[in-house]
Amino acid sequence: RLRVLRTPYLTLGGVGTAANLGLEACGNDSGYAMVFDGDDWLEPQAVRHLLRLAVHLDLDVAMADFHRHDPHLGEMPSYDRATLVSLPQRSLLSVTQRVTVALKLSPVPWRKLLRLPFLRSKGLRFPEADYVFEDNPFHWACLVRASRVAVTHRVLMHHRVNRGGEQTT
Repeated sequence: RLRVLRTPYLTLGGVGTAANLGLEACGNDSGYAMVFDGDDWLEPQAVRHLLRLAVHLDLDVAMADFHRHDPHLGEMPSYDRATLVSLPQRSLLSVTQRVTVALKLSPVPWRKLLRLPFLRSKGLRFPEADYVFEDNPFHWACLVRASRVAVTHRVLMHHRVNRGGEQTT
């Protein structure tokens, strides 16, 4: 269930190229996918929890909360926790909730479980360019074009910040 993908060329950097290669490599029988970087990790039951939510509500996008981990400051909550918990959890978000509130959530790709047929039918891909924050337009496009989105307030992902070698701090 794990396959290493290599490119014969150097990519421009950022998550875009790698995420698109991974999403393209998923077979047509794959229902959902998640995107992660080397500075992220999951709670042991994260995938199971999000997949159950997605299947139960027939979701295009399921999102969870995360914690940040700084080598000097330790564990910190997500900076958008107040926005996330203002949304009802484990129920479909209305169009108004998606447009007025969910779009304010951090656009990081690693907090989401994405339905592959939804992404493919809408032609949604990460932008591939020599810049950072390419996950922002992907996040916005997913939430605007999805019919069925839900969140959980559970912390299921973790992200390391302020490490050496990062693209941004």
